[in-house]
Amino acid sequence: MLMEPKAQVLSTDRVASHRRVSYWRDAICDVFVELDCEAVRSSGEFYGTIVNRPIAELQFSDVLSSGQRVVRSKSRIARSHNDYFMISVQREGTGIVSQDGRVARLSPGDFALYDSTRPYELMFDAPFSQFVARVPRSAVSNRLIAPEWLTARRIDGRSGVGRIALSYLAELERQLPSLDSQACGRLSDTFLDLITLALSASVNERPQMSNVRQAQLYRIQCYIDDHLADPDLTPASIAEAHRITVRYLNMLFAGAGMSVARWIWQRRLEKCERDLVDPRHAGRTIGEIAYSWGFNDLSHFSRAFKQRFGHSPKDHRQMKRG
Repeated sequence: MLMEPKAQVLSTDRVASHRRVSYWRDAICDVFVELDCEAVRSSGEFYGTIVNRPIAELQFSDVLSSGQRVVRSKSRIARSHNDYFMISVQREGTGIVSQDGRVARLSPGDFALYDSTRPYELMFDAPFSQFVARVPRSAVSNRLIAPEWLTARRIDGRSGVGRIALSYLAELERQLPSLDSQACGRLSDTFLDLITLALSASVNERPQMSNVRQAQLYRIQCYIDDHLADPDLTPASIAEAHRITVRYLNMLFAGAGMSVARWIWQRRLEKCERDLVDPRHAGRTIGEIAYSWGFNDLSHFSRAFKQRFGHSPKDHRQMKRG
């Protein structure tokens, strides 16, 4: 049975002028993540419309609005349970994405990645239109090593892999009414594969890997994710399972800007954080969750967790659950 993903439309059209900014702030918080927003006065009377569609595990949104400044602050992050990456594609006007000390200035055809778990700012000096994909963290981190290194970087969607990715997106959007949920899921996976490939390929500051090595690295990442709960997961056991040397394994990860051990710790910490804030795991202790994802030293886990998320596991759990 063919099913068009149900669209949600939120618009200021029927909202009184003096209430539009507050309505819009609530709307973008509902659709994306907890945010603060203020209008750019030079843009005239404020207006905005979002057309929002769930696509498998992703969310696709078309945004048309007047100028504004949007901020994802530390206080907003502390009060929310959101753990997404966002991909913004500029369609009309210009926009600025700022995160991790970098600034991406987007013109029509450009896109950029940003992370909901760390502060960011979006700035639009004048009316604009964007496509925004909200993506679960695992869908990005399973495809990229250290995706935080790729945030707030302008990716050119007019050439190379970027153009292929955006052309695919345009065709996917056109065909949505004729696709069933299974097809949407598979096609959205392909879209993510293309977008993450464009993100990796467009950054020239770090050493580039051959396609063969990238494929090897991706298979190894998947293997690690499948065996995170094993406390005996080590570079040696990973290398043995893939019939390569530990030296070559380290070289693969070094070529992508990260050590094997750091990748394992990062993925385990993300899994623990997810379970700590999930109401379904409310009855489990912090230690039980940590041990279930391969940590064997609770003190080390607590230190690593605080370094990654800014709070102890106990405090983080309490804040996220309100």
